[in-house]
Amino acid sequence: MKIKKKILTEPITIVGRNVWGFKSYITFTPCNKPGWHFYNPVTKKDIPIDRHHVQCSKMSNLFIRYWRAEMHILEHLLSLRWFGLDGICISGSTYPPYWSALEYLNYLEEHGVLAESDEYMKSFPITEEYAYSRPHTYFQKPRVVILSPSGTPHTEEEFIDMMISVYIDYKEIGTSFKSYRSIDSFRSVLGTYPQGYPLYRYNLCKILSGFGWPHFGKVVWSQNQASDITLKEFSDHRAADILGDLAMISSLGLPSNFIFDSSLGGHLFDLNTTKQYRSPIY
Repeated sequence: MKIKKKILTEPITIVGRNVWGFKSYITFTPCNKPGWHFYNPVTKKDIPIDRHHVQCSKMSNLFIRYWRAEMHILEHLLSLRWFGLDGICISGSTYPPYWSALEYLNYLEEHGVLAESDEYMKSFPITEEYAYSRPHTYFQKPRVVILSPSGTPHTEEEFIDMMISVYIDYKEIGTSFKSYRSIDSFRSVLGTYPQGYPLYRYNLCKILSGFGWPHFGKVVWSQNQASDITLKEFSDHRAADILGDLAMISSLGLPSNFIFDSSLGGHLFDLNTTKQYRSPIY
């Protein structure tokens, strides 16, 4: 498949409520460099949002820090690269509006600031295997993430071939294994809300919503639906996070010709796997 680039035609600021419920904002600005970049208004400089600069927080979200400025939950934003959004600088609150990637994409499209380019997103093949794991313990099953070559030839730098497999296991809910291949299927997962887990968070967040926390309805709670639906949505959100994490390997392009297997993995596993990447991009 090929992904046509979408160009941001003008700067736009989005205002909303962050993960804590406080007012926050994020500004998208066009830039003439490939990839996504984090802009620091104090230094008036930017750095690429890639595996060299991104870190994993204690809350298990990906963030970038540059000269006292930082931005969290980048995985929701960078997954938009798989839909052609490129050449973008972002700046704003430490925690931007707590939106899904699809909500951001829809907002930008509805406000008419995206224009389709004649160019396609560039890709680079995964030619070696990279993995990060944690062994089995008394309290936890083994967890592993593997990024490996698919074995298919990389004939065009604009052609992207990939497969993502997700295995999840939640003690009180069940297990699920699901694979994803096409961009069409990925668009639907971009709108999936985060997992409401551990289960005790349900009552805690319900209490907080009574005090004005606005995101209770933007979390997948297993208490509100059948287990199979919950597991599907948990898996879909994990796949969306993987897209965002893989988009941070390099600002020069997107990985291709790979299989990404996640068995009970998370952002830390994804980041430590992609940080191992050493092959030349082009």
